[in-house]
Amino acid sequence: PYGVPLLGVAFGVYYNVDLFKHLGVTPPTTWEALLQSAQTIQQAGYLPFANGIQEGWRVNETIFMNVAPNFIGGRAGRLQYLNGERCFNDAHSVAAFQALAALAPFLPTNKADLDYTDSQQLFLAGKAAMFLGASWDIPTLEAAQAPFAWSVFALPAPQGQPTIVTFQPDTAVGLNAASPHQAEAQRFLAWLATPEATALLQRTIPGVFVPRSNIAPVTNPHAQAFLQLLTDYQSDVGWAWPQISAKLPDAYSLMTTGGVAVIQGEKTPAEAADNLQNGLAQWFQPAQRCLLVK
Repeated sequence: PYGVPLLGVAFGVYYNVDLFKHLGVTPPTTWEALLQSAQTIQQAGYLPFANGIQEGWRVNETIFMNVAPNFIGGRAGRLQYLNGERCFNDAHSVAAFQALAALAPFLPTNKADLDYTDSQQLFLAGKAAMFLGASWDIPTLEAAQAPFAWSVFALPAPQGQPTIVTFQPDTAVGLNAASPHQAEAQRFLAWLATPEATALLQRTIPGVFVPRSNIAPVTNPHAQAFLQLLTDYQSDVGWAWPQISAKLPDAYSLMTTGGVAVIQGEKTPAEAADNLQNGLAQWFQPAQRCLLVK
């Protein structure tokens, strides 16, 4: 083998445990309850979500691909787009973009000026009750030693639908085919795939996990909270990654610009979905089965 996919990251919603208790709010288990909790938090004078949108890729990965699986139906729904059974501007896709529009009133009023670090600091300062993020945030949040307890819950699906957690590969190590040390490198790659090596990496970098079928035990409580989500719920990779971002215009960019525009109120969810369909139909054959939207 010339590469080893080592570690993945999970996505979810960080929350201020102490503030939730103070306001009488519990981690929601449905999308409707999440929006109601956000409204309760806002009416109490707190910022519901810390997330800014200055960095488009953060909007795509930590917000859009956090919510999308719950609206497109996880892996089964994603595969229907890939094999041409669904158009990329169907009702499920529109609903995923509509979820961003629903979250927009609960983001900071100056969201367009806030980058990811600013958002983390808002949460750590206790000014925001929640933060849409990934398990990669754990070391940063722990190092800040926030004066309150925090944990994570899965971004929930609409009532009656299964909640699906985004969990995707994030780190891999490859071997240069031109390397003069093929045998040595392959031995090292083989060691990286052992339980010993993956356990060491998980202890050293909290919040990264080996592939779900072989997740090693973790001791960090915040990493354990994310790991519990992967035990309790179905999971799938981010919608934009497999196949549909191989050429231009790529799904990742189309989802990024569409998501930011919806949050800003510059496009409707239907327009963002139409742009996704039209862009992919320029080269992705399954999308060409659907009529272009003028």
